[in-house]
Amino acid sequence: MKIENFVTLRYILKGRKNKDFNHAAIIVVLSIAFAIIVYISAVSIMNGYYDGITKLICNVKSFHVELSTTKSLDLAEQTKEFLALDKRVQYIGLYQETSGLFSVKGKITGLKYIRSMPEDIFLQDPDFNRGIELINGKKSLLKDELMISQKTAEKLRIKVGDSVYFTGIFSSDNNKYVFKKLRVSGIFTTGLVDFDEHFAVMGNKTGDLIFKDRLYYNVFIRLKDHKLVNDFVDWGNTFGYFGMITWIDANYNQITSIRFERNIIALIVFIVIIIAALNILTTIHLSIQQKTEDIAILKSLGFSPAKICVIFLLQGVYLGIIGITLGTTIGLWIMNNLNNLVNGFAVFLNNIQGFIYFLIHSVLKITMDPPQAIEFFSKDFYLNKIYSSISLGEIIIISFLTLIFAIFVSLLPAIQAGKIKPNEVLKNG
Repeated sequence: MKIENFVTLRYILKGRKNKDFNHAAIIVVLSIAFAIIVYISAVSIMNGYYDGITKLICNVKSFHVELSTTKSLDLAEQTKEFLALDKRVQYIGLYQETSGLFSVKGKITGLKYIRSMPEDIFLQDPDFNRGIELINGKKSLLKDELMISQKTAEKLRIKVGDSVYFTGIFSSDNNKYVFKKLRVSGIFTTGLVDFDEHFAVMGNKTGDLIFKDRLYYNVFIRLKDHKLVNDFVDWGNTFGYFGMITWIDANYNQITSIRFERNIIALIVFIVIIIAALNILTTIHLSIQQKTEDIAILKSLGFSPAKICVIFLLQGVYLGIIGITLGTTIGLWIMNNLNNLVNGFAVFLNNIQGFIYFLIHSVLKITMDPPQAIEFFSKDFYLNKIYSSISLGEIIIISFLTLIFAIFVSLLPAIQAGKIKPNEVLKNG
């Protein structure tokens, strides 16, 4: 095997003198590298998107497990205390939720998720605390205080310390309207921009004044491991606590859609990798055409068809390994610096745009409006950054499959090289 490996390396290194083979080999390596980079980027972004959405959902939007209980605070507390006995529970609390209107100085906006929660939740629930990123003010849910999202604050044009008026209507017997004046203690973002637009939070004491005897108390449960939700629900059902909703149930369509998109993207990019690896076949075939005389000489020296086959098979393997290594290295670097690269690219485009505007407006004296700044993560984007999660296991698997396919496509031309008859080559020159 050593001699075959030596001959293969000599062919690859000496191939630099042959422009046709050299260009073909470079194209093979770059095409495989590019396909690997695209695969790592696409799958890492989809994994990160799924993990990011899951994290935001579990931290803020939908808790690990939720159970609607009763309008009685005492009965709700009893349910909470019993469920807290399970060792899988990290934090448990009560909340009420409704929709309603906020108004101030003639401006009105409707919110779907107006939620009252324990006043000490930021201290007791680290995950919820991390999920609420403070923009201005403080994380405070004291009596008559309210925390709103940055998008809601911009719509109402209010700031920390301003007062807003809440208007709610509930499905009670007389459909009584409720009005309450609240002071903004903090302005936040969750990172899930679409949810931010409809979310506000206040303390349970404030909620009791507004929602008392009108809304059910919900028990929210944070587990030590969010993957154990189904086991926890089964345990609760054995004690008669039916109707538990997990974060998976509450967001089933969204989660299923993300998984489907991820699998489709992975399949498409894998097809690109296969197409890139097919170039190896052409390259080895070209190498065999240029090395027929060498093959004849090697056979005359006693090389068997199997050894000749191994030489050209190794050529495809080496090209595949170089492409995989180059693509993996660049792909990992890109994903580790993705948000900085995207933001840097936006700055670069804005500078180019500003320079062109300067030339047109100041030098050429043409009147025009200033260009709008380019933002890849504007306030209306679904997420406030690109989430990425690199799976080393998936990278190893795709690299292994790429190498296997490189061996497979190298096999046919390598076998053909082994069948070359030296007497015919030497006879025909």
